[in-house]
Amino acid sequence: MAPSSITRIAPEHDETARLQAVLRKQQAAFAAEGPVALATRIDRINRLIQLTAENGTAIVEALRADFVGARSAHGTMLTEIVSKVQGMEYARDHLAAWMKPESCQTNAPFNSPGATSEVIFQPKGVVGIISPWNMAFGLAVAQLTSVLAAGNRAMIKPSEFAPQTSACSSSCLDGISTRAKSR
Repeated sequence: MAPSSITRIAPEHDETARLQAVLRKQQAAFAAEGPVALATRIDRINRLIQLTAENGTAIVEALRADFVGARSAHGTMLTEIVSKVQGMEYARDHLAAWMKPESCQTNAPFNSPGATSEVIFQPKGVVGIISPWNMAFGLAVAQLTSVLAAGNRAMIKPSEFAPQTSACSSSCLDGISTRAKSR
């Protein structure tokens, strides 16, 4: 029997190819942007704060739906939204100090009189974030805050065990790049 001329690609291969394409686009955008200025990092964190606050109630309701109402709305608002916004504000407010180069000891053979050394913090590029099922929004945005503060870009893989939260988070966080393009 002759082999078929049509080969169906399994869905996981389609997804892998899609993710690789997204990664290549993110890497190209990171390279094209160059070093990310303090003002840009602060703007990105401010947009994350705004989107989280604007969508807080929807995120809480999505989490409650995923947990079939077994999570307190007030407790979820505190752990997934309020505490994360406070962390975002802290990162934003301390970012300038974190970005400053740090002096360090100059080692031989470069330690001649007058020689100085410093550590200059630089972003890595594109960072992957895997969201857990039990704090599907909060732990993803906590990591995203650090990624944005460091001047990186992110790809977030939401939990398949919290589908309502994943969908709500995706639409909320898509606003970061959408708003950036509209400015």
